Amino acid sequence: MHGGSLEELHQRLQSIFHSAKSLPRDIGDEDLQKWIDNVSHIAGIYTELGYRFGGKLLGAAPDLFTFVRHTGMEPTNNRCERAPGLATPHKRMRLMFRSAKGMATYGTLMTCLTTWNDQGADLMEKIREAIMAS
Repeated sequence: MHGGSLEELHQRLQSIFHSAKSLPRDIGDEDLQKWIDNVSHIAGIYTELGYRFGGKLLGAAPDLFTFVRHTGMEPTNNRCERAPGLATPHKRMRLMFRSAKGMATYGTLMTCLTTWNDQGADLMEKIREAIMAS
């Protein structure tokens, strides 16, 4: 096996993730790209071994370190995933997003809504601000 056992690959990904949590917010683009390249390398190994996860990981690699540059952003969307009360009314709407881009948009929307809700923010005001900023 090119990169070790599946357990070793998983441990390498965990190590990258845990180390990235302590990266400085002002990390340079080149240095951040090295982190993305490390994940992409592991994704390639998974792909070579025939695991579809490799393709998904490769596609996600550029976005995995977004939290490094944004203070207060959590490194995972676990809180959103654990908040079924907010996501439940959106099940039908989610089914309308059949493309990868549509699902990514839905994920981003739910993350924003969950975060703003947890912060006690005015959701309509936050949505208006987001629309006006784009």
